[in-house]
Amino acid sequence: MAAALKRIAEQADRDNPIIGVAEREALTAELARLPPGAPQEARIELLGPLAEALLWGGDSAQAVARLREASALVASLPPERGGAYAAQVDFALAVALMRLGEDQNCVRRHNEFSCIAPIRGAGVHTEKAAATEANALFARLWSGLPPRTPLHYAARWLLNITAQQLGTWPASVPPAARVRFDADGEAARFPAFRNVATERRVDRVDLAGGAVAEDFDADGDLDLVTSSWDPRLPLAYYRNDGPTLMTEVGTQVGLADILGGFNLVAADYDNDGDADLLVLRGGWLGDAGAWPSSLLRNDGGRFVDVSVETGLAAWWRPTQTAAFADYDLDGDLDLYIGHESLPGEGRYPGQLLRNDAGRFVDVSDAAGVGVVAWTKGVAWGDFDGDGDPDLYVSNLHGPNMLFRNEGGGRFVDVAAQVGAQGPRDSFATWFWDPDEDGDLDLWVSGYQSDAPEAQPHVWYAVADLLGERALGDPPAHYINEGGVFRDRAQAAGLARVTLPMSGNFGDLDGDGALDLLLGTGYPGYEGLLPNRAYRNRRDGTFADVTWPSRLGHLQKGHGIVFADLNHDGAQDVYVQLGGFSRGDAFGDALFERTTPARAWLVVDLVGVRSPRMGDGARVSVTFKDAGRRRTVHRWVGQGSSFGSHPHRVEVGLADATAVERLEVRWPTTGEAQVFDRLPVNRRVKITEGRGAPEVTTLAPPRP
Repeated sequence: MAAALKRIAEQADRDNPIIGVAEREALTAELARLPPGAPQEARIELLGPLAEALLWGGDSAQAVARLREASALVASLPPERGGAYAAQVDFALAVALMRLGEDQNCVRRHNEFSCIAPIRGAGVHTEKAAATEANALFARLWSGLPPRTPLHYAARWLLNITAQQLGTWPASVPPAARVRFDADGEAARFPAFRNVATERRVDRVDLAGGAVAEDFDADGDLDLVTSSWDPRLPLAYYRNDGPTLMTEVGTQVGLADILGGFNLVAADYDNDGDADLLVLRGGWLGDAGAWPSSLLRNDGGRFVDVSVETGLAAWWRPTQTAAFADYDLDGDLDLYIGHESLPGEGRYPGQLLRNDAGRFVDVSDAAGVGVVAWTKGVAWGDFDGDGDPDLYVSNLHGPNMLFRNEGGGRFVDVAAQVGAQGPRDSFATWFWDPDEDGDLDLWVSGYQSDAPEAQPHVWYAVADLLGERALGDPPAHYINEGGVFRDRAQAAGLARVTLPMSGNFGDLDGDGALDLLLGTGYPGYEGLLPNRAYRNRRDGTFADVTWPSRLGHLQKGHGIVFADLNHDGAQDVYVQLGGFSRGDAFGDALFERTTPARAWLVVDLVGVRSPRMGDGARVSVTFKDAGRRRTVHRWVGQGSSFGSHPHRVEVGLADATAVERLEVRWPTTGEAQVFDRLPVNRRVKITEGRGAPEVTTLAPPRP
């Protein structure tokens, strides 16, 4: 497998449509072949794509130079000829200048304030020339373009962003062009987070990828593993060495030759008590991404590639999404991989792989789940409460599927029947219980990607930020009403067009209610959109707390993990950042809350007849919050389809002084264990079928 991954990286450097040099070289050669008397339009029409290829390859300075050349040619043409190119060339030049400024400042001088909106403090650029010129171009475009057109929206937004980069916002932005970067009412008082990725040494500069948090080395604290889809880049393993330090030890634990990875999933496939890793590759690339996935067995904190011996290496298909679950309730974890079949390219059916004593067998056809679609997210959850996990498949450009587990290895798509087929263009998905009623609800991100040709998609989200109706898909916030789903996104304040590529859920403020964070963006360099944070108000609605929380990072958000990495009782948020092309790399972020933790409980499960790490178990915690009894529910598993939670259950308890009741219902047997009167601020380990739990503190800080 290591040799195969190296060959893939070498081939991608040359021929890959996103990161290869072939297109750049071909455009350069074609431009050189133009005769001296060729129409200026022909040169302009080559300079634009060449500049984009240079930008995608990471040479922002050369991209700017080529676009300056194109701009000069446009200016030399009569208005009736140059007018067709002027706005697009000016916009492309402004975007390239903006990225040049980001390279010079946010990447090379990266700090905790870099690219977090509203940009302030040390996030303001030191080298200002590129952003100054970009800002002037965006101002000219905004004032000269017809209002409410895609380019006008994009210019307005980026005018505000570049003004913040320069430290002149809002004064330098005309009042009619300003965008608000604040919140009203109780949302404005939401606790802020701080990006400590540089301090903790987890800010690797990379491209889009995945992230997981687990105690991989069994020392009591949570480690991090991240990936980048760049096929040259190995996985990064951050060992947790105490509350203020993570140490990258990927080479020491066997990950030096594990290259690439659009997404990661952690699960104990071999039931030995430690978390293994699945690396997924080839997403968005169609036939060009028919690469292998890798299964890495955790052998006491060191990883061994077992893709061949488990049968996984037999299938090379483009994917970025998969999820483990014990669908047949035999006590070990099976796997569903959602593949990507792009229009006009190869057919890659999704695969249900049954775990047969540690080897995976494809049972997709017999199970009826071999979906041929552009699948971007999959999630398992027992939505109908019958004790076995059901499967949701989220697709671009087509209906989604909800496969109800009928038992006996058979599934039936009931998405239309229960009202869960939309959005038509969707992405990250997960099961959760935000309304605290004990059944599983469903989140499905909307990801509209059908912008008019040559128009920046960013306008969808900008129009939404301005409170205007925009083209694009809002998410589906499906609330489970007795096995039938009702989309409550509009009523909940979540029907926003945000272009989320990823997302995950957790407890941002420690009140026990599940909040969410969406990772936004798209491949275009103009797609600098804030990652969006929403607080669960516990009344069926959510408050947008993006600005006060300081979680509104502008770079492209991918794998997102909620986990208490520093053992203070409050969940931290790790966000894997970076775009699709090599020139759009960025440093990852780790957000810690700046206010003290409230009461909390951590629950570790040890399955005996059920999967060893408790996958599929339901955990219910009852406590008093301001004198009122509440019960919150958690489903044990990976969390979102784009970012893998730790299997330990971390529950915020608001201001509770005790846990009145803790119930664990095990998936294989359906049996429940119940414990009364437990202390708060403790870690509880529960073994299936045993009496009293083990109650400890979190792992002590190291010196």
